[in-house]
Amino acid sequence: TYINAYMANALDFDDTYENFAHPGATVIPPALALAEKEGCTGQELLTAIILGYEVSLRIGHYMMPSPERRDHVWGFATWQTFGSVVASAKLLGLNVDQICDALGLAGMSAPVPSIRKLGLDINDRPFTWLKNNYGWAAMAGVIAAELASRDFFGNRSILDGDSGFWAMAGSDRCDYSFLNKSLGTKYLCLETSFKPYASCRWTHPALDAVKQLNQKNSISIDSIKEIKVYTFGEAQRSLSEPHPKNIIDAQFSLPYLIALELTDRSSANGLSESDLFDSEVLRLAKKVSIEKDNDFDRYFKENNKMQAKVIIMTNQNKSLAEVVNSPTGSTNKPIKENNISKKFTSLVTSTYDYYMV
Repeated sequence: TYINAYMANALDFDDTYENFAHPGATVIPPALALAEKEGCTGQELLTAIILGYEVSLRIGHYMMPSPERRDHVWGFATWQTFGSVVASAKLLGLNVDQICDALGLAGMSAPVPSIRKLGLDINDRPFTWLKNNYGWAAMAGVIAAELASRDFFGNRSILDGDSGFWAMAGSDRCDYSFLNKSLGTKYLCLETSFKPYASCRWTHPALDAVKQLNQKNSISIDSIKEIKVYTFGEAQRSLSEPHPKNIIDAQFSLPYLIALELTDRSSANGLSESDLFDSEVLRLAKKVSIEKDNDFDRYFKENNKMQAKVIIMTNQNKSLAEVVNSPTGSTNKPIKENNISKKFTSLVTSTYDYYMV
């Protein structure tokens, strides 16, 4: 569970819910591990996965901090632990009391909210290779469910009150209505988006804009004078480093990712260490500047949505502009199923070929 949850996030091709969280990394690996161990059916596996998504995302909403608090304390793995424990509890067939115990045990074992110390701040680089620490969150959920299956007691009111999980996890507010709002009629897993690029989801609106500009204009990189990106504050302050030193840092370097897109090395095909010190890529990355757009920033904070505007200025002083209000893979801009299949095949081919040999 730990290895697969960690690797799901390490590749940075994992799913995304709104502007935060990658729920699949902490639901699917534990569900697969326990379903195999317990000899579960495919239907039982899918049921557990859907429940894991639903509970973890609702808890994530219930304890979402204010924008001001998010600037100081925020974390995804912290509450995504509950996705793991719910999927695990379902597959182990726990009763109501045991499920309550399992939730309490998982809450006690959840990672601290560490987003602000991962390396998003340029001065904190290199980016930690634990990333969101989803391996630990997923493993903690499995252990909590296994303990509860053996009648190990946990706190049965872990989410409740002024000292509930929201406070434990560093949030400054909670909204209990999210826990059962439209429960059973609205499934949040259906609002989860797929990533077309192997990079932080916050980079995707700008990458889409660059891709569209290139498709419309067949841009020669030698003709590019400068590239300006206008986006929300989180992206501007966290993704501006033009020269990443390793693959993990590259996932959070918008100038570098834009340069890859324009030199036919798109991160849609994954990232390669051989490109990290490519002179053509680095020269182009230095021409990229990123600025915060106040309207985009407000929309991001109030609606959990990501926007970007990219302007490419040529040496002939020709200005090419594109605005993206929702990145590819979102529910209103879905990736075609055959492209998802191609993505899957490209990711597993090397491993499949290795084991077949």
